[in-house]
Amino acid sequence: MAMPRDPGLSWLRQDVEDLEAVLCLRFGALPDDLRAALRRIQDPAQANRLVLVAANAKSLTTFRLELEAGATAFRVPQPADRPPPRSAQA
Repeated sequence: MAMPRDPGLSWLRQDVEDLEAVLCLRFGALPDDLRAALRRIQDPAQANRLVLVAANAKSLTTFRLELEAGATAFRVPQPADRPPPRSAQA
């Protein structure tokens, strides 16, 4: 008897495929290690969040920082060599 498919799993796979597509459109071909890391994502909420990050990240390096930050991250981290934003005060 076949095991019933988890509908959440198919949504997760679709989210990861969408994530890969957004990254490819923005930054070109993805390195194999990054593709492998994306396919290890098990949390649908993390996959959804990373789609938004992929659409807004300034670079693939910035995206990787967010991916490495894990499922609990809630913002796009700045690369260490990027100066903090200037304040509105002059």
